[in-house]
Amino acid sequence: MSKLNDSIEPIIVEQYPSSIRNFSSQYGSNSSGSYAVRNICKHPEIYPLYGDSTRALVFRTYGPWWINMPSYKEM
Repeated sequence: MSKLNDSIEPIIVEQYPSSIRNFSSQYGSNSSGSYAVRNICKHPEIYPLYGDSTRALVFRTYGPWWINMPSYKEM
């Protein structure tokens, strides 16, 4: 690796959707905006903070993806 490449700073690109075409579920309602899909159509207000926030997107159902995670353990 050359020293020239070591001094180049990476370019950070922030992207977020301007609109949502369709979605399967959301926890909140469209009229209230709390926990709704539309909350991801703007610059992040919460990230990198975390916790329960009505300005976040929360899906009503999560699906079975967690079963395939390395951390999954049957009880």
